[in-house]
This record gives sequence, C-alpha cells and structure tokens, in this order.
Amino acid sequence: MSCLKLSLFHDYSRQDVHNIFGSTSRFVPGSGTWGVHGIIRLSDRPGDYVLFVTFGQDSFGYTFKEGITGKGVLTWQSQKRHSLNHPVIREFINHNSEDNNIHLFLRTSKWNPKTKESRLFTYLGKVSYVTHDKEQENPVFLKWRILNWENIDEGTVSRMALNIDAETVINEMRYDSSIEKKAEGVPEDVRGSSHSTFWMESGNNSNQDTIESVGMEAGYEVKRNGSQFSDFISDRKHERMDTPSISDKLEKGIANIKVGKYVRKSMTRIFMEGDIDNLMIDLLLEKDYCKRTFGINFPLLKEVEVSTNINQQRLMKGKARYWTGTVSHGRRHFLICSQWYERDRRNYMRWETALYKR
Repeated sequence: MSCLKLSLFHDYSRQDVHNIFGSTSRFVPGSGTWGVHGIIRLSDRPGDYVLFVTFGQDSFGYTFKEGITGKGVLTWQSQKRHSLNHPVIREFINHNSEDNNIHLFLRTSKWNPKTKESRLFTYLGKVSYVTHDKEQENPVFLKWRILNWENIDEGTVSRMALNIDAETVINEMRYDSSIEKKAEGVPEDVRGSSHSTFWMESGNNSNQDTIESVGMEAGYEVKRNGSQFSDFISDRKHERMDTPSISDKLEKGIANIKVGKYVRKSMTRIFMEGDIDNLMIDLLLEKDYCKRTFGINFPLLKEVEVSTNINQQRLMKGKARYWTGTVSHGRRHFLICSQWYERDRRNYMRWETALYKR
C-alpha cells in the first residue's frame, strides 16, 4: 500500500494514482490499463472509476474536444469506439454520486512547455453526471459537474494553465446538486440532451461562435476581437450581479426572440443553474397559479411519470402542449409548457426577474 494520500488539487503521476488506489496489478509506464487508459474501473469498488483527462490530446490523428466552464462543468469526450450502448457509457449515464465515486485527474496538456517534461495530473475530486448528447456517439459526449469546484483557488488554476471556457461568461451558470440526475429507472428518452441543447450549454472549442450567436440574439453587432464583442462580454459578465429590469432586457433586443424560444431557454437555464426550489416547482405545476402569473392556460411544468410514454405525457386535451425533452431537479423530471403568446412575454419576464432577486 502506498504512503501517498489523495489530496484535493494536488498533482500526481499515473503511477501515483495506481499506488494510491491500491491496485494489485503491476504498473508499467506507457502500457496496460493504468499506464495508458483514460477510464479505469476500480475492480474492488463496483461502479467506481478513475478518469484521466488530457485536454487537446491527439490520438492517432483524432483530437478530443473537451473543456471546463467557469462553474466547474466538464465536457468530456469518450474514445471514438464508444457508443451510447457501451457498458461503461451506460454506467456513466446512470451514475449517481450518492452511491458511487468517479475520481477526476486532469491536465491541460501532455507536456509542460517550460520543463519539457510530462505534465502531472491534478486531482479535481469527484464528479457527478449532468447530461449527455443523446444524438451523438462514436465518440460519446457527457458533462460532469466537479463537486469540489467551488474550493479551487487561483493558484491551482494558474499552475494547471487552465483556460476557463468563455461561454460561461455569458450564462454564469451555477450548477449544484439539484441538477444531478439519477438515471436509474428513468426512461431512455428522458435522460440526456439534444445535440443542439448540449452544445449550447457546453464548454467547448467553439466559444466564439456560441458568443456571437447569443450576442446577435441580444441585439448586438458582434465582431471578432472587436469592441462590440468586448462590450457584450463585459455587460453579460455583470448581469447576474445586477439583475436587469424588464425594460433593460427588452432594450437589448430580447423582444426579437420568439417568446416560446425565450421561455424554453430561460427555464432550461434556471433548472441547470439550480435557481429553483421544490416550493416554486410545485406552484408551476398548478394551473391556477400559472394562469394568474403568466396568463397561460396550462401549468408551466408537467411532472414526468417514468412508467408512461413520454410522448403521451406531452398531450393535454388531445394536443401536444409541452415540448420534447425534460428539465430535472434532483430525481424529479419535468416537461415545459409550449403554449406561449406574445402577450405572455412581459408576465414571464417579470416572474423571471423576481426569481433571480430572491
């Protein structure tokens, strides 16, 4: 047994990690499971894994697209051979951090440009499943929330040469335990995100395009490396510190986004940021409350029954009144009402503003 201890934000070699977890196998550098693999199942702890992640790694001409947001959500990419039905991937999607541990060791490059030596991995702690791209496989893309991210300091970020994805400056997403999904017993079509939703919310190597897209929606003429782009980022960075009024939002061009599209994006973000609690959720399940608050004729949320076909649950009065795809709070899953008219916009934005000010 190694005398090394596992400490948060400390640096380790692969052999160090092998020894810490007490593997009985012989460690061979550059060979075998512990020497080269990125996913290592801990044989004496069913359901527990070690993840070794190297950003930007090129394997046989295949470049991995991975990144980490300012709020500690890692976009992780599997090997190209992995499908959504691969046993390990299925176990990841069904992961529950209350039952099993997945330990993340990350480095931003294989080689340290200053020392010209192999860079060590930094232990970022345990991760929990957030979502996955259910339309993409070979490779598979998942998001993991780093559970101890709030404890990371600037020294560690600097030492790792870690670049935080600029996309999170836009959304300032606050991930917490409310978005951890226990997929066990939940139908396949409830788990995961569509391809467009996954990448809209992910940190990745296309941040500029994401920022430009959102900037256009907000009424900005966004130019690469231009002053408008900098002003947009600066403005959005402080938005959550001083929540804008309804008139401010309208002035910024949000009125140009169709109300249904705005509500859907807003509600998705609210759930993923953890800005909603069970009390408010229960109110949004009530038809009368939603009629008084928003002016809509249906509950804003509809709780998913795992034993019933999801498409059937979208129906009310014989017609689809809820969008496909779900949002989650803990182990509860919900559909979002799609029945919105322009007259409802101001009511929704008033409610949204009040929610962020609570």
